[in-house]
Amino acid sequence: MKKRALAGAAIAAALLLTGCSGGSSGSGDAGGDVDSDAGAAALEQTSVTLGLVPVADFVTAYIAQDEGYFADEGLEVKMEVMQNAAAIVPGVMNGQVHFGTAAISPLISASEQGLPVVIVANAADVPLAVEDDPTAILVKPDPGIASPKDLEGKVVAVNALQAAVELVVSQSVENDGGDPSEVTYVAMPFPDMAAALERGDIDAAGVIEPFRSSGLAAGFVSIASPFHEVLVPGKSHAVYFSSKQFIAEAPNTVAAFDRALRRASETANENPELVREMLQKYGNLPAEVTERINLPGYSPEPSSEAIERYISVMEAQGFIAPGAVTPADILPQ
Repeated sequence: MKKRALAGAAIAAALLLTGCSGGSSGSGDAGGDVDSDAGAAALEQTSVTLGLVPVADFVTAYIAQDEGYFADEGLEVKMEVMQNAAAIVPGVMNGQVHFGTAAISPLISASEQGLPVVIVANAADVPLAVEDDPTAILVKPDPGIASPKDLEGKVVAVNALQAAVELVVSQSVENDGGDPSEVTYVAMPFPDMAAALERGDIDAAGVIEPFRSSGLAAGFVSIASPFHEVLVPGKSHAVYFSSKQFIAEAPNTVAAFDRALRRASETANENPELVREMLQKYGNLPAEVTERINLPGYSPEPSSEAIERYISVMEAQGFIAPGAVTPADILPQ
């Protein structure tokens, strides 16, 4: 078992936004007969709620809203900002929200626990080029910590324990010849990590954008690009999901939701400046910040290969039991 200690506030997500919601609230219109422009069958439900961690990974939801792709499908989507997958998964399971957002790893963990979660659309990919990786392990300039294996015996901040950032940092340590069980992880909101690193409260921070680029600008050094080095470049990292029950009850609604997000993915890939505009609009990020951050890729199709890699790394790091989950468990059938 890894040595872990809780620190700071409860789990926080990067790029947390304030007041980010779209669409209209209210219960779904069962039996509605709204036809999409794509000629799809009548929607079982036209008003749905999306539990959203509002980071760059899920900017396609805002694009689909602003560009009218959800409306074209006959959908009214209310976006409910939530802290992280740990909060969203129960919301999807109990029907509080119809769709959720998450990195792949929390869904694998949920599936291992017997929760009927299913991916319904892709959100974001690991970039193809390492220099475009939105993640980093940041340290002070220190010849004693030059690569991930040097984190043995050190304290590393991550935004949540047993989640995606800790997973890839641990595998980076192992890939570099180190022992991740000798790393002490502490949970800390991303915005608090730079000050803690400067004070010496922690030895390293596993971060994502915009905290990667702001940390580098502040003089910290990156010793690894863990998403690119551990996961599958060009393949899924973050996804939209729902419950098996809702998918069975409203298959046409789910299909319409996926179609809108596929269009948004194409738009995001063709127009990265629109992605940056969305981050300014909904994240209240200054233009100079959005211009320098690394963006993920946005392919329209969730990747079985990516899920297989996540599962193998989670098994290797003791996050799940070997053989407990397969890609088929969380991919649509």
